[in-house]
Amino acid sequence: MVTRDGQSTSLIALIAAVAAAGVGAGCGDGIPLDPPTGTLVRGDPIAAVLGATTGPAGPVVVPAGPDGPGGPGIGGTFDPDAKLEELPLAEGDAAHRPLAWDELSGFPYRFPETFGDPPPDAIPETLLARNDTDVVIRGFMMPSRFEGEAVVEFVLIPNQNACCFGRILGLNEQVQVRIASDGTTPFAMDVPLTVWGRLSVGERFAHGELLDLYRLEATRVDR
Repeated sequence: MVTRDGQSTSLIALIAAVAAAGVGAGCGDGIPLDPPTGTLVRGDPIAAVLGATTGPAGPVVVPAGPDGPGGPGIGGTFDPDAKLEELPLAEGDAAHRPLAWDELSGFPYRFPETFGDPPPDAIPETLLARNDTDVVIRGFMMPSRFEGEAVVEFVLIPNQNACCFGRILGLNEQVQVRIASDGTTPFAMDVPLTVWGRLSVGERFAHGELLDLYRLEATRVDR
């Protein structure tokens, strides 16, 4: 039989029976954690898989796959703090000298104890000497400011460690890029880019907060 609103009475009865069963289960012991005797269980128990990890104190060991540890298949050791292989050094020209990420991040940088008062010799002199010079550097885009669908400003990073669930990059592992002359560049995440422009080196503060160490006014962005 079909009611005036178009629903079948048998369907309504079925829904009511399922709801009643659910309420009963919720008020009692609930769903049993162990499957009934004789049930075929596939895969490994969850507890065993969790027990195979070493947790935050060390790397997570994954059973070796067909390609062996470290190969392209599943397997090997995953270290969340391991650095990904960096992009090849960009080729410069007569005006733009190549800039390597090892040069930018090859020293331990500590936040100054008092904002606005950077510690002496925090940035190597060799790197400070590259302030206000033309450089070319390769990296990946993390957009920070848009104009429509085009990018006006972005953070250039050496690899994709900072994406999704990667580690937090240090201030000396990122370059704040702004397109020169109020220009824009197409959105291009997860694509290696070659960026040309004028480099600024040194701590920049705003309202008592340390913003960045490196800035680049880009005159050209190539894929």
